[in-house]
Amino acid sequence: MAEIGISVAAKTAEYTVDPIARQFGYMWDYKSNFQNLEKQVQMLKNRRDTVQHSIDDATKNGEEIEKHVANWLDNVKKMIDEAAEIITDNNQANMRCFKRLCPDLKKRYQHSKKAAVKAKDVSELEKEGKFDRISYRTNPKETWHPSSKLYEDFESRRSTVDGILNELCHPGVNMVGVHGMGGIGKTTLAREVGKQAEEQKLFDAVVFVEISDKPDTIKIQEAIADKLGLEFRERSESGRARTLCERLKKESKLLLILDNIWKGLELDKVGIPFGNDHPGCKLLLTARSIDVLPNVMSSKKNFPIDGLNEKEAWDLFNKVAGACIEQDNLQSLAFDVAKRCGGLPIAIVTIAKALKDKPVHAWRNALRELKRPSSENLVGSVTAQTYSCIWLSYNQLETDELKSTFLLCSTMGFASDASVEELLRYGMGLRLFKTVYKMEEARDRVNTLVQKLKESSLLLDHTTNGWFSIHDVVRDVGRAIASKDENKITVIDDVIPWKLKDQNIMKNCTSLSLYDITELPNEEFDCPTLEFLYMESNSNSSKIPDDFFRGMPNLRVLHLMEMELSPLPTSLGCLVNLRTLCLNCNLLSDMGFIEDMKDLEILVLSCDTIEQLPKEVGKLTQLRVLDLSSCFGLEIITPNTISRLTKLEELYMPYGFNQWQVEGVDSGRSNVSLEELKDMSQLTTLQICIQDAKIVPKGLFSQKLQRYEIHIGANPSYQWNYSGWDKTSRFLALDFDDSIYVENIVVKQLKGIEELYLIGKQGVENVLYELNRDDFPQLKHFDVQGNSDLVYIVDSSKQSQPCEAFPRLETFSLRNVISLEKICHGELMPNSFCRLRNIKVEHCDKLKNFFSFSIASHLSQLQEIEVTDCENMEEFFTMGRRNDVIVLDQLQFLCLKNLPKLRRFCSEAEVASSSDQEKQMLDTPMPFFDGKVEFTNLKSLELRKMNVNKIWHNQLSSMSSSFQNLTDLVISHCCNLKYIFTSSTLRSFVQLQCLVVGNCKVFEEVIRIDDGGNNVELLSLKKLSIVGCPEMKTFIFNDKVEVPNLKTLELRKMNVDKMWHNQLSSMSSCFQNLTDLIISDCCNLKYLFASSTLTSFVQLQRLEIRNCKVLEEIIRIDDLKYNVELLSLKKLSIEGCPEMKAFVFGDKDFCSGNIHNFNFPSLEMFFVFHCFKMNIFSSAVASTPMLRKMEIDFIIYDCEGDVNTTIQRHIHENEVCY
Repeated sequence: MAEIGISVAAKTAEYTVDPIARQFGYMWDYKSNFQNLEKQVQMLKNRRDTVQHSIDDATKNGEEIEKHVANWLDNVKKMIDEAAEIITDNNQANMRCFKRLCPDLKKRYQHSKKAAVKAKDVSELEKEGKFDRISYRTNPKETWHPSSKLYEDFESRRSTVDGILNELCHPGVNMVGVHGMGGIGKTTLAREVGKQAEEQKLFDAVVFVEISDKPDTIKIQEAIADKLGLEFRERSESGRARTLCERLKKESKLLLILDNIWKGLELDKVGIPFGNDHPGCKLLLTARSIDVLPNVMSSKKNFPIDGLNEKEAWDLFNKVAGACIEQDNLQSLAFDVAKRCGGLPIAIVTIAKALKDKPVHAWRNALRELKRPSSENLVGSVTAQTYSCIWLSYNQLETDELKSTFLLCSTMGFASDASVEELLRYGMGLRLFKTVYKMEEARDRVNTLVQKLKESSLLLDHTTNGWFSIHDVVRDVGRAIASKDENKITVIDDVIPWKLKDQNIMKNCTSLSLYDITELPNEEFDCPTLEFLYMESNSNSSKIPDDFFRGMPNLRVLHLMEMELSPLPTSLGCLVNLRTLCLNCNLLSDMGFIEDMKDLEILVLSCDTIEQLPKEVGKLTQLRVLDLSSCFGLEIITPNTISRLTKLEELYMPYGFNQWQVEGVDSGRSNVSLEELKDMSQLTTLQICIQDAKIVPKGLFSQKLQRYEIHIGANPSYQWNYSGWDKTSRFLALDFDDSIYVENIVVKQLKGIEELYLIGKQGVENVLYELNRDDFPQLKHFDVQGNSDLVYIVDSSKQSQPCEAFPRLETFSLRNVISLEKICHGELMPNSFCRLRNIKVEHCDKLKNFFSFSIASHLSQLQEIEVTDCENMEEFFTMGRRNDVIVLDQLQFLCLKNLPKLRRFCSEAEVASSSDQEKQMLDTPMPFFDGKVEFTNLKSLELRKMNVNKIWHNQLSSMSSSFQNLTDLVISHCCNLKYIFTSSTLRSFVQLQCLVVGNCKVFEEVIRIDDGGNNVELLSLKKLSIVGCPEMKTFIFNDKVEVPNLKTLELRKMNVDKMWHNQLSSMSSCFQNLTDLIISDCCNLKYLFASSTLTSFVQLQRLEIRNCKVLEEIIRIDDLKYNVELLSLKKLSIEGCPEMKAFVFGDKDFCSGNIHNFNFPSLEMFFVFHCFKMNIFSSAVASTPMLRKMEIDFIIYDCEGDVNTTIQRHIHENEVCY
């Protein structure tokens, strides 16, 4: 009994004494509770910084941040602010009473309790920040070459592109082929297909890969993997194939474009899943021969690409040649020349450019040459006519130097892409460039020559800086010319036996390029005139015979690619006249021979296994270029090896080299020091990464440096936010920590910086001080991230005169600069930032605006603006006077995300107003775009998580220029917005093609009619997607609005109970071009179409319906005078509609009359999933002549009789499930 009493007493104390003690504890633990809160807040800040560092690393590597991580950071900021408010309130509160004689116990209790509760919340949030993963890889977007708009818009091309896209969207088609002769435009057309497929979001991923006539499986695998963000760990071809196959299967809808297939490609060997292995993987193939497509690759749908018709060919020729052909004495002559090009786009362009602005006698001579096409030296499928066209363009080149450069471009590489840097190094070794003595001079010359060849259309632009492309037909013709006129031979593996054994050929050969070499003849090559030799193996096991080079005494340039060079052939030592040596291999043995190459000027070593640079390199006293950038395993450079190269002009060090030693500190040095670089007086180009900033000596960087890529304190694996050093710019990246101080040692020395990246907290202010003082007039790209102290970027407030800031800056990026209040503090000259093209701002929480009117009014070149997660941003531009207007006539892309205080894009300077005026202003909806800024060329606009309630001002219709070129509009999570357009403003959006509205909680309608009974049209709108707008409960458009060219309509998570207005059937133009209709999660919709409206949907091809819980039928019969038919419908998918009874359901009178047809003549694919009440397809027999198979609940059936019979069969066979 006593034990029971004790137990009861203990439990009573637990429920009474303990809570009372806890309440008193708030008073006597007052001080410790606040100390604990401050401690927990500091721990949370430390955790936040750790997570932020991981986020910064992931962002630099192109990864996306997990949403829950981003949400955690938002919660952290709120929590820290709330805790700071509690601490501040406590510090400012009077904690004593009775004239400060006694402590105020009530206030202590209240404040202490808040601190204790908040400390617990902070601790729990800190624990939540221990993430297993903070980011994920995304598919890199395919970079499409700029399409040749000169001919892609011709009807013959446009209709083919549309046809290919339609076939690729067909569920039963897995492969589509394109074939035509070389130069006809297959690659350009295939790229256009890929570009449109990506823009129209037809596939989750689109990948373009060039195959060529000698497909290299490893390179193809790497190309596909690179564009999908996949990194191989396997080295074997089969291992990579398995990994690639698994990766591709993760893309539910994938388009893989395989360009330029010659003899076929073993898809399984590459790792490309196909057919039943992955139905979502579609292939687009291009080939010159039709045979390879159906016979080798089994492509069933193949499109021929023919030459342009006479009118298209003349229009193209006219466009390229320009106004010169309008002269009376040239028109008919020019027309005859154009006809001789045979409708071949590449021939038309090259001839038109070659003859542009030439005198009439040049035109007459050209026509005569074209009438006598040469049939000699033709390569592959190049016709005599094509050869003559390209030869004529070559012959029109102004100088021998230009012609020699073109021939070198044709023979220097087997692929269609080549590096300007390699061209430069080859050309210098061959003394191709006249009156040029320095590398910088040569670089200017070669860039000029390449540009002239591009202007002649003999070379093409490349997406990567410092590269160019050459069309395979132009390349083949160039090789034929080189072989005939210059004794320059290009040899592919399969012709080695006869070409290399012909001694007469080899004795006169001056240039030899060998590709895909499997085996070389054992006997010595007798090539006394050979100056250029390029050899590339198709495997790392290809050995070079020991005496191979003895017969090449005049060799000037040697490039060995993927050859086995261990052991090195001893005959390499005979090449004493060599000027350029490039060795790319996986294994490289002793290079002692190199000391005999006294004339060597350019040395490029690319080998992972080189751990120590041969000390003999130090004896190459004529060396101008030393490129070690791809020697990633390099660890030792013998002291004074580099410093002895007194004529060195260019030095490229690998990023991973971090063995720099300090002279005077490391006694008896065993490695190179940075001090050695200070003695190199001729150095103009430097690529280097110094991870330990403390060892950077003063005066390291010479004023003579013209080009550089310098990373200090930076992790060399970072990709930053730039496209890569193109060896023509001046790049500096500083990753700060507590030990870096660079004011005197870097920034002052490197004048002319073009790209500057500043990461971290310490030292940024010093760099910006130098920027502000000297204006950095050459700076083009500026990126600041991860700084918590920076308040201003430019501070001219203490200067007596306005300064000029960043007059050449093109891209400006600010990320996580959380204390930044202003970009500019103080007065600037008007041309500051005047060349700015791209602005990107993320997580700058104290930034309220970006530029004043005086700066904004000069941003005439601004093209892109993206601002994200700046919680105090109130305006982008601050206006001055009431009538001030900013014209952004080059801006094409504007994206604003999660800016809760941004109500207007710009605002006037504040003026005093009464409280009544302020209240009236707050109650009046303010247009986000109020006419203060004109967007004459804006193409894409995104507003996400914005507090706008009105987008456009009422007078917009009178402003003919603003928004007239807008094609894409995305509105998401704008929870105060009820509509987008009024009928009076709609007339400004004549080019709008894509409209996406998502998760706008009070959104009611797309267009609000405000000008009476006039009808309005969205003539260009092709795609409309509306998701998660619960207040939009009626049909999408009323009878005043027409969208005659709409192709895709998507509705998801909507409360609509009716899709179309009653007068739809009488509006013949509305929805007449709709091809795709997707309806999902519309839980109030009972039917989709009334039979009387079907005549408006004559082009509907794809209909997908998912998760519409009360949907009973797709077509409801409301008028017996209309046939029930969708003539173009090809694919029908219905999923998760539990009340669905039938696709079309008529009453007994309708069915018994049997007067009308249920007609679906084009239906090919029919899918039904989880529609358990659907017992029939239609209440009468439906005509579906093209339907062969249908899928019900993942079971595929061959259609037997009509669709109803197949459904009944499924119900019978699975009646237990039902």
